[in-house]
Amino acid sequence: MLSSRRTVSIVPSLAGMEVRGPLIWLRALFLLLSFALPGWGLVSALRPRLRREEVPFVLMASGAGLNALLAMGLGLAGIFSLWNHLLGMGCLSALLLWVGRGRIRWPLEAGGQAWLISLMVVLVALAASLPPGRTVFGWSDVGVYPCIAAYLQREGSIHMEVPTVCEVSSERRDLVYSFQGTRGRPFLAYENKAYFITDFERGKVVPQFYYLWPSFLAFFAAFLGRQSLFFGVTAAAVLSLWGFFLLSRRILGERMGLAVTTLLALNPLFAYFSKYTTSEMMNFFLLMAAAMTACAYLEVTERKGNRKVGDGIREALLSAFFVLLCFLCRVDFILFIPPLLLFMLARWVSGKFCRADAAYLCCSLAALGFSTLVGWGFSRPYVHELWLSFRGHLLTLATPWGLLSALALLAAAVVARALFKRSSKGLSPRALRALGRWVPLLLWASAASIFLYLYAVRPERPSPEAWYGVISAARGPSYKNQAFLRWGWYFSTLGLVLIYAGFAAWLSRRRPAGSLFCGLVGLAFVLFYSYDLHCTPIHMLTMRRLVPAALPFSLLALGMALKELMIWSSRIFRGLSRPRLPGKVTAGAVMFYLMLYSFHAGLPAVGLSEGGNQLELCREVAEETGAGSVVLLDYHLGDLFGPPLRSFYGVENAWLMDNSFMVEGDFRGLLEDLGWEGREVYLLWRPNMSGPIPPQAVEVRVERVGSWLSQELMVEKTFDRRPSRRTLYSYTVELYRLIPATAPKGRPQ
Repeated sequence: MLSSRRTVSIVPSLAGMEVRGPLIWLRALFLLLSFALPGWGLVSALRPRLRREEVPFVLMASGAGLNALLAMGLGLAGIFSLWNHLLGMGCLSALLLWVGRGRIRWPLEAGGQAWLISLMVVLVALAASLPPGRTVFGWSDVGVYPCIAAYLQREGSIHMEVPTVCEVSSERRDLVYSFQGTRGRPFLAYENKAYFITDFERGKVVPQFYYLWPSFLAFFAAFLGRQSLFFGVTAAAVLSLWGFFLLSRRILGERMGLAVTTLLALNPLFAYFSKYTTSEMMNFFLLMAAAMTACAYLEVTERKGNRKVGDGIREALLSAFFVLLCFLCRVDFILFIPPLLLFMLARWVSGKFCRADAAYLCCSLAALGFSTLVGWGFSRPYVHELWLSFRGHLLTLATPWGLLSALALLAAAVVARALFKRSSKGLSPRALRALGRWVPLLLWASAASIFLYLYAVRPERPSPEAWYGVISAARGPSYKNQAFLRWGWYFSTLGLVLIYAGFAAWLSRRRPAGSLFCGLVGLAFVLFYSYDLHCTPIHMLTMRRLVPAALPFSLLALGMALKELMIWSSRIFRGLSRPRLPGKVTAGAVMFYLMLYSFHAGLPAVGLSEGGNQLELCREVAEETGAGSVVLLDYHLGDLFGPPLRSFYGVENAWLMDNSFMVEGDFRGLLEDLGWEGREVYLLWRPNMSGPIPPQAVEVRVERVGSWLSQELMVEKTFDRRPSRRTLYSYTVELYRLIPATAPKGRPQ
C-alpha cells in the first residue's frame, strides 16, 4: 500500500550559505583574530627577514596553518570543540607572543602601503572566488571532505563510531557493506565509497584522505555553523591568489608579477577550483608560503659581507613548517623531495651548503617522515590504497637502472665537488665559460624534446586501460597518453609552448638561489603531471591535480618566457633606439591573447556555486525522519546521501548494495537487525534510475512520506573536451516508511 503524505520541491539557492545569528559580525571578527594572533606570535618569535609586503601574508598563512593543525590534533584525539580549540589556540598564541615579546611590533613595521596592497589583492581574490560551492554528496572527494569536516564539528572526532555498523548481523553485512577487493587490506569493508570499516564490533569507520584540510573546514564550521563551513574554501582561495601575487613579484618583478597574477585570476582552473571543496586550494597557499620563505632564507645566505653562522636558519625553519603542513595536506606533495635533494646536492657541489641548508633539509625530511607516520597511524586504509596505486612508479625507480642512475649522479657530484675545491675561486674561467655555453643548450634541447614527445608523439600511442571507481568498479581506457593534451584546453597551445620554454629559460640563466629552487620544484610537478594525470571519467576531478603546484609554477614559467622574449629583443634589435620595444609589444600581445583565452575558457565557472540544493534536501529528509530513526538508501542514492545525512544531521543510514536484496535477500532480517519493531525505518528511493519499489512480502507495508526534487546547476560533465557550458541536473527523490504489516497505520508509538 502506498500513501503520499506530501511533496516538496526545493529550489537551489544560496540561502543555506547565510551565516545567521545576532552576533555574526562578532563571530566573524573572532574568526579573523583566531587567524591573526597565532600567526602574529609565530612571525614575532622568528622575525623572518621578508620583504615588507610579504609579512601580512605569511602572518595569516601561519595562523591558518596553526589553526588547522590544532583542529586536526584535537579531532584525532576525539576532543574537538570550539571551546577546546579556542583554549588550545589561546595558550599557543600567548606562548608565541611571550617568546617574541621583544619584537611584537615587528609586523607593523611592514608599513601601511604593504597592508594596503594586501587588502587590494584580498578584495580581488574575494570577487573571483565567491560564492563557494556547496557539494556535500559523498559520491567523490568533493563531497567527502565537507562531510568529514561536518562530522568533526558535530561529534568532535575524525574517526567515526557508527551504530548501524554494530547493529547489522554478520550474516547480513553484505546487504549494506561492500567487501569487494578488501582481502589483504587494512580494513574489513567499505561503509561507503570513501569510508572504511576497521572494526565491526565497535562500529569504527575511518574516513579517506589526509585530514588537515577537513580540519580547517571544521574550524570554520565551529565558528559559523556547519552549513557555512564552505567559506573556508573562500579563505583558502584568497590566501592562494595573495601568495601567488607576492611570489610572482619576487621572482618576476612587479609588472610581470601583476600580469601573471591577473592571468591566474582569469584561468578557468582557478575560477573553478577556487570554489571547489577538495584540498587543492589549501595546498596552493601553503606551497606559496613555503616557497616565499625558502626564497627569503636563501636570499639571506647568499648575501655577502657580514653574514653570521646562523643566518637564514629562522627563515628556513619557518619554510620547513609550511612544508610540513603541505605534507599533511596532500600526499602528492612527495614530489617536492626530488628537487629538494637535487638542489641541496648542487649547493654542496658549489660549496655554498651552510647550516641553514642543513636545517631546512633535515626539517623537510623529518616533515615527510612525520606526515607518513600520521597517515599510517590515523588513515592507514587510505595510505595503503595510495601505495597500491603508486607502487609501480616507486618500483620503477628502484630498478637496477634507477639505482645505477642515482649512483652515477652521486659520483658526478663528488667529482664536481673535488674540482670546485681545487681552486679557492671554484672552476677556472674557461671551464665556467664552457658550462655557460653547454648547460643552457642542453636545457633548451631537453625542454623541446620533452614537449614534442608529450604533445605530438605520445598521444598517438594507445593508452593502457584502467579501473574506474571503487565499489562495482568498471574497466575502461585511461587516456594516460593524452594527459598533456588536456593541459592545452586551459592554457592554449601557445601557453604550453611558453611554459616549457619558460622553465628552460628559468634554469639556464644565473639567478638568485631562491628563484632556481622554485624553478626546480615547479618543474618536478609539471613534468609528473604532464606525463600522468590519473585520469577519471569526470574530467574536472582529474584537472584538480594541477592546481596546488603545476598551475602556479606553470604561470610563473610562462612569465619567465615572456621576460626572456624581451631580453632577446634587446639583442636582436640592438640597433634601434629602443631595442626592447618590439619584445615588449610582442609579450604584451601574447599576454593579452592568453587573458582573453582564459576568460573565455573560464566563463562556465564564473559566479557558479555548484552543489545546488543538496544541503536543503538532506535537511528536509532529516527533519522528516526524526531523531533515532534509520534510513535505508537504494543503490543509486547511497553514495550520495549516506555521508551528508550522517555527518551534517546525525541521521543513521545504510546503503543497499543491490536493490534486488529487498526481494531476494534476507531483507526482513536486516530490518529486524535495525530494530524495526520499535524504531522507525525509512527507505530513500530514486525512481528515475531504480524504477518502482520492488513488491514486498506480506509482512512489510510501504508508506510514502515525501518527495523532493534535487536540482543542481553545474559545469557540464565531459571527458573528451573542455567543459564549455552549464547544465541543470535534476531528479526526484522519494522517502518511504517501512512498517510491519501487523502494526497500525501511521507512526508507531
